[in-house]
Amino acid sequence: MATKNDPAHDPFEMWRDWLNRTEAQVNAALNQVTTSPQYSKVQGKLTDALLDFQRSMNETTQRYFQTLNVPTRADVLDLAERLSGIDQRLQQIEGSLAHLGAGTKPAAPAARARPRRTKKAPAAAANAKQPATPPRTAPKVARKRAAKK
Repeated sequence: MATKNDPAHDPFEMWRDWLNRTEAQVNAALNQVTTSPQYSKVQGKLTDALLDFQRSMNETTQRYFQTLNVPTRADVLDLAERLSGIDQRLQQIEGSLAHLGAGTKPAAPAARARPRRTKKAPAAAANAKQPATPPRTAPKVARKRAAKK
């Protein structure tokens, strides 16, 4: 009697075999076609035709943009190159001015006032001595308690 794992019982076994054979046949046929010199010639002609079409579309688009007085990609790239050159020259001028004015240093920014630290780590607070007089900002009750100690 046939079991579930028996290949004769597998309903998709014939389909998998057919698929594998078909794939092998199609691969063989396509390999034969793509390695032929005729295929290479046709592929070369199609590539040339595509490049000619692309070139004519670029020229047509450029003329259209010029008619509308809109900058083309080449115009924008040229402008970007010119701006980059201007930026480099400006940086050189700034560097030269900074070098000439090195005798006078710019004023340093004012130090930022930091808040007073009032909390201490638990170990440091236990070992620290209490001040003789409490700070003026402490409430009266806290000052009295500190004075009693």
